[in-house]
Amino acid sequence: MNTAEVLLRYPLYAGFRRLRFPVLTPLSIACCVTHRCNSRCMTCRIYEDPAEEMDARTWDAALRSIPRGVLWMTVTGGEPFMREDAADLIFSMASRCEPRFLTVVTNGYFT
Repeated sequence: MNTAEVLLRYPLYAGFRRLRFPVLTPLSIACCVTHRCNSRCMTCRIYEDPAEEMDARTWDAALRSIPRGVLWMTVTGGEPFMREDAADLIFSMASRCEPRFLTVVTNGYFT
């Protein structure tokens, strides 16, 4: 989907926000998979707010409810690669939702 296609679909998205119709595939989805992080950035501090993590099977079940063809999917956290099952999560997101772009936000320490 290029910029022109997104702009052409914008009125449909605006209508959905008001009328809840027509039902459309989201343009972008961000998945926060952990609050754990090995960095101590002053601008983020997500590590100070611990949260229970969903396991890979629960993520997979949740991803089944998202329609295929999402334009952009972002995997974020904390540091997603602190999860031992990060590769499984990313594979599940790619195969279940088939996004055109899949981005993993990372500090690069574990890659």
